[in-house]
Order: sequence, then C-alpha cells, then structure tokens
Amino acid sequence: YQFNDLFFAGVSYRLDGSSKFGKNHRYVGFPSFSLGWVPSEEAFMKDISWIDQLKFRGSLGFTGNDGGTGYYGNQGTYKPSPYSATYGTLSPLEVTSPNNPNLEWETTTMIDIGMDLSLLRSRVNLTIDYYKKDTRNSIVSSPLPSFMGFSNQQQNLADLTNKGWELTVNSQNIQGKKFGWFTSFNISRNSNTINKLHAIDPEQNARDIELNGGRYWMPGASATSFYMYEWGGVNRETGNPVWVDKAGNKVDKPIPVAYTNNPNNQRQVLGDALPKFFGGLGNTFTYKGFELNAFLSFSYGNMLFNGAKASMMNYTEGTISGLNAVNLSTDMLAYWKNAGDQTEIPGLVNTSNNVVAGFGTTTDYTQGRYTSRFLEDASYIKLRSLTLAYTLKKKWASNLYRVKVFVDGNNLFTITKYTGMDPEVSAFGSSALNTGYDELTLPPMRTFRLGLQVGL
Repeated sequence: YQFNDLFFAGVSYRLDGSSKFGKNHRYVGFPSFSLGWVPSEEAFMKDISWIDQLKFRGSLGFTGNDGGTGYYGNQGTYKPSPYSATYGTLSPLEVTSPNNPNLEWETTTMIDIGMDLSLLRSRVNLTIDYYKKDTRNSIVSSPLPSFMGFSNQQQNLADLTNKGWELTVNSQNIQGKKFGWFTSFNISRNSNTINKLHAIDPEQNARDIELNGGRYWMPGASATSFYMYEWGGVNRETGNPVWVDKAGNKVDKPIPVAYTNNPNNQRQVLGDALPKFFGGLGNTFTYKGFELNAFLSFSYGNMLFNGAKASMMNYTEGTISGLNAVNLSTDMLAYWKNAGDQTEIPGLVNTSNNVVAGFGTTTDYTQGRYTSRFLEDASYIKLRSLTLAYTLKKKWASNLYRVKVFVDGNNLFTITKYTGMDPEVSAFGSSALNTGYDELTLPPMRTFRLGLQVGL
C-alpha cells in the first residue's frame, strides 16, 4: 500500500510445511510487515534542491529453516550392516541416527531499519541498514553419548542473535566530456552471540561438538569465536612452552595436565573468525575510449588458525623419536637449544609434547587446534581486481556495434600480517560456523586475462 508517494506499508503471510518434522511440528506460519516514509516528498523539503530523495524504511519478518537438504529430519536413518549375520543374501539394517520426534522448525525473527539518500542530482547515493536476527531452536547435528550407540542426531540445540550494519556509497566524482571518475564504497559489520544452549551440561556439550569437528560453543560467546587454551610463548631458560590460565598465571605444563579436574574451565575467548568490519572500495576512471577499474577489498579484526603452519612444525607424529615426521618448515631450525635462546619454537623434547598418554604413547599439546599457538590476525587489504580497457572508435569498427579490448588481473596483491598463503582461505568451504581454519587450504588463484568484446 502507498499513499501520495509519501507512505508505504506492506503485510504478507506464508504457511510453510516440511515432512522433515513430525505431524505436531510440521506447519508454521510466517508473517512479515514493512513501513516506509519519504520525507523528500513532503512540502517542508521541496525547497532543498540538493536532496533528490530521502527515504526511511523498516521491516519485521519471521522466517524458518527446516535444516536444508541431506538429512531426514525427525526420521531415523538406516544402512546395511555388511559385517552382521545375513538372511540369505540380504544384509540386516542398522540404525545410523535415531529419530527425533521433538525436532521443530528453526525460526528467525528479523528487524531491519534503513535509510536511502540521493544527493546532487543523483551524483551521490547512500544506503545504510541496521539489522538484527534472533534465531530460536537452531538445528545442529549434535553428538550423542557413546553409550546410546549412535554418534549424532539432528537437534534444536541453540538460540542465537546476529546483528550488524551495512553502509554503501556510490558517487560520480567527476563526469566531464572526456574524463570521468566514479567511486563505489561499502563497509559492513556483523556480530553474533549464543544466547542459550538447550543442553543439560553446556560445557560437556561444547566439548562433544568440538570432538566431532565443530566449534566449542558456550552461552554468551560468539558462535564463531576461538575458545582456546592460551599459548604464552617459550621459556628462555628451559625451552619449555609457557601456558597462561584464565587468571593470567603462567604455568610450564599444558592446561589439561596442570588442571586435571576441569581444564575446559581455563579456556578463554582469544579471537573471532568474523571480522570486526569488512568491505570494499572501487574506482573507475574513464578518458576518451580508455577505462581503468580497480577494486580493493578489506577485512579487519578476524582471526585465522594457521593449521598449515602447525602441520609444517609437526615432527612427533605419535612418536617422540620423530621418525615419522613429514616435510618441515625451515622455521624449525630456530628451535630452542641453549639457556637464554629467545625463540618462538620450544625445544624438540619438552614438557608439552612428551606427555605420557597411556599404552606407551605420548601426546603433543603444542599442535592442538584448541590452543592459540597458531592463531593469527588475518586482517588484510587486497587488490581484488584491476582492469584496463579500450573501446575502439566507430570509424575503426564501423560494421560493429561495439568493440572493446581489455586486460585484467585478479588477486594481484595482499597486504596482511598473516603468515600463511592467503588470509581468505577456509578449510571448510562456505560453512559460516566452521570458518577460520587454514589446513593446507588452496588460496584463490591469481589470474590474468587478455580479451576482446564484440557487440553486433
């Protein structure tokens, strides 16, 4: 609904159903509401010539998620058991995941407030948005106690909040007959918080999720935070690793060894895989038939676990003799050798990698993905793309609508403190919850192209 191009309102309602849920939780209704106001159409702003449009808008919406594809929701799953007794030529079935009749829709309430502003005959356009998403009953594959005979089950595990803001500015800085300069800039911030975990023992639940390849989730922290044991460097006199407990005390033993009663209580939030802000800056310059386009992207405040570096410093491989060590980094040559050595690499045999683990084996705590030793700042500025093009004049291509010759490059250079190959990598692909790990992950390719565009 709209009134005199001043006020706008909208209401919608949808009813969703999914066979992934039991009959008592199958259908859910999702309404949404929106409002808008355009003050630039009001009489009191008609004389402000440099404002072309000013619009405020807001919306409240409810959406749902049934967990996506690839699983059967509340239904149990089965598979043939080839190692069991057979019935003729048929193998019996075994349960791989138990059913969950109490599984419900994951629901999200989203509030969005925004403003659109156009200035100076549309030479400057600005859009700013603030949003907040409250998600209840988040569907997560949750590990089960081993005595139940199953490894995991889809459960409504958590309530989370995502919130942030986005700013976009497009401008025509110079627009002449021969020369033009245009700029596009955007910057965003997003944060999330785990409000509640639907678990009897959140700490044990967090540990179970971590052991099954997920993150260590705790109420009040971010779902993408690094909840770790703090690495404190190397003792110059002994060459042993130094660890820092939650109170800031330094100990010369791994935290799980020094605090055997409840080592997880000594974990700390030591960073987040999500940046504090990120965005991009693009500039386009035109002169006669030439066009130069450059786009920079940036990210600040995100942390990345350098598992590639950890692998290149792993020489124990389950045996303190190092006989099974694979290729190592040359940085290993700077390991501690004598009292007084100042280095970040402990002695080859130390109190943290020669820890008795039973059955004649040892544990190397310096390599764990739950320690901050290889956690690094992954902030960066990257020249994402650079393109130089020339459009031929009509007299040179009179029978064609348009002919453009161009050369471009992508991922040309990166400014970062991260010591790995690229700060943008993610070992778990596009998974937002598992982002922040570099496990010998291939970086984006640097490419160069020379091309011709022809319009008929």
